Amino acid sequence: MFYFKSIKELLKKDEQWFIDYLEAIIWNGNPVSPFVPNAKVYESKTRKNTYICGETKKYFTIKTKSIFERSKVKLSDFFYAGYMMFVNKKGISSLQLAEDLGVQYKTAWFIEKRLRKVAEDPLFKVLFKDFAEFEADETFIGGKSKNRHKDKKIPNSQGRSVKDKSVIAGAIDKETGTLIAEKVPDTTQATLEAFIRDNVKEGSGIYTDKHHGYNNLWKWYKHKAEKYVRGKASTNRIESAWAPFKRSYNIHHWVSERHLSRYVFQWTFRHNIRNYSKQEKLKLLMSLTMGKRLTYKDLIRGH
Repeated sequence: MFYFKSIKELLKKDEQWFIDYLEAIIWNGNPVSPFVPNAKVYESKTRKNTYICGETKKYFTIKTKSIFERSKVKLSDFFYAGYMMFVNKKGISSLQLAEDLGVQYKTAWFIEKRLRKVAEDPLFKVLFKDFAEFEADETFIGGKSKNRHKDKKIPNSQGRSVKDKSVIAGAIDKETGTLIAEKVPDTTQATLEAFIRDNVKEGSGIYTDKHHGYNNLWKWYKHKAEKYVRGKASTNRIESAWAPFKRSYNIHHWVSERHLSRYVFQWTFRHNIRNYSKQEKLKLLMSLTMGKRLTYKDLIRGH
């Protein structure tokens, strides 16, 4: 009933299909009150697709307390955006999404931000496999000073300088390819150690380059640092992972520093479900939409 072969076929579905789809994957067909999860639920006799919480007597739908709550945007538009952002390999810019959906740029931008909120789910947050082996590295976003116009060049901003660039730190499981990446303030030892210790279980094997920020990892991990590949000691896998991120990042005309973390979450989420089928990817994304309501007021405040 809920299978689709392509985005073209998906967009032929009516709005009721998308409501039924969400109810099936989130509630498994049995409505659950977002106010009191274990309360008895009654179906409204006067409002379609609406239910009543037996405990609070409040009305609710599958959209209540989700990213869809109080949005006038059709669910089919959210599904199209979700497909292009998380199933399509490169993603889509807000400008292109606005054009595809025939909506204002502000509407497309808000749709994307709500879907990126879903990607913050802790599903892939902790790399907690016992005695796994990881590669850790960092990359920079913001372009090279030498490629800019003369009046926009930043002196002494080469290499690992963060004067005019943002830093993304990452760690990847060498066996499964599961990735965790976060925007960090700099590449100091304290920052990189904190990132790794927050996300990689102590005692694991970890491979890095010879950047001084990783010098003390031997205290908590089986650490090997090499400039070139030596057996298992390399950072090739995570360096390869940075390439699609930068290609994806470059489709956006501009990304503010304040919202960059959300783009990183989107990319890591998409990376970690890369081996799923397109149906599985969309199902997982939409199954995580509950409890993640994001208002426009919160968004522009940077929440």
